This record gives sequence, structure tokens and C-alpha cells, in this order.
Amino acid sequence: MPNEVIRVVAGVLIKDNETYLMHQRPIEKQYGGLWEFPGGKVEEGESYLAALKRELNEELGIVAEEIKRIPVAQAEGSTFDGQGLIQIVLFRCERWSGEPYSIEGGTVQWFEKDEIFTVPKPPLDVVLAQQLLGEGLL
Repeated sequence: MPNEVIRVVAGVLIKDNETYLMHQRPIEKQYGGLWEFPGGKVEEGESYLAALKRELNEELGIVAEEIKRIPVAQAEGSTFDGQGLIQIVLFRCERWSGEPYSIEGGTVQWFEKDEIFTVPKPPLDVVLAQQLLGEGLL
């Protein structure tokens, strides 16, 4: 569907105020092998926070217990086929239960702040990381 807007939500999980979780996309998926902030599409009728809690549980097997209600970064760009628009909103997840692991394939890894720029990321995650680091929000 041309001009479709795909709403996406992502979370930045921070451990011990010094390391940040990123998810490496499964090789067979679009942008396979690249690192991203975990999250996914917002379903119709779903709030951003409800979508993030659901996605973090589905992707990482965790239960988000505290998410900051104000987004810490946002990015948008064309879909891979150029027929629509993707809008990503990034929230800071303060507290969760469970140990994050990759349920859908790929890998999860904790990075120090400076390492986030060294790993290859999809274009919109590059923008999110630049906003976070440039504004001192990470």
C-alpha cells in the first residue's frame, strides 16, 4: 500500500548505568546482521508503551516494569521498498524482570556507550543513536 505509515517502537535498556542492550538482526531478515535497539511494530489500537512491553517480551523474554513515558529519540524514513514511511519512537526502559535473550534468532549483547557507534546499524537506528549520544541521553 503506497504511502503507508508503519509505526515502530523500540527500547533502550540500560544495565548498571553503563551498558546498553542491542539486538543483532537474524541474517535472513531485512538488515540481517546489523545491530538495533529492540522493539517492533505497533499494532492497530495499541499504545506505544503497550507495544514496547509486548515486543520486549516477545523478542527478549523480559517483562518491562518501568518505561519512561517521554520518548528519548525519534527517527523516520522510507520503507525498504520506498512505498511507505517508517516512524520509530525510542523509549528508555528503566527496569525489567528476566534476563534478556534473543527469542527470534540473532544475538543480544550489552555495549558500553562508546561502542554503540562502532557496530553496524540500520539507518534509522544510526539516527536514534546519534540523538541519544548527541543530547547526552544515554
